[in-house]
Amino acid sequence: MNREYILDQMQHSKYRELVCFDEANNYYQIPICGYLLMYRQKRLRNDGRRCYYLTEPLAKALNFDSLFELRFYLSSIQFWRGFVSVERLRVAFARYDDKWGNLTII
Repeated sequence: MNREYILDQMQHSKYRELVCFDEANNYYQIPICGYLLMYRQKRLRNDGRRCYYLTEPLAKALNFDSLFELRFYLSSIQFWRGFVSVERLRVAFARYDDKWGNLTII
């Protein structure tokens, strides 16, 4: 699938299921490309930013072979945080395209 389509689905998908919650966050899962991706959403943020767990299913949904490969090609993401937003993924893919010459991962 097209990378922009996948990122749009991650950002705007309405097919989500509440998994759990704590004082500040709600945790949801959504199906993207046959993978269940889990993200957290702060209750007090009005913009509704979704921060996705950096896991193997996320890497595979973005058409990488593994999380290691995602970390190699999108090296501008701060992986130590354990989460990444769709906006940050867009910036990382823009840098990836500049660095690697707009190689499309199929």
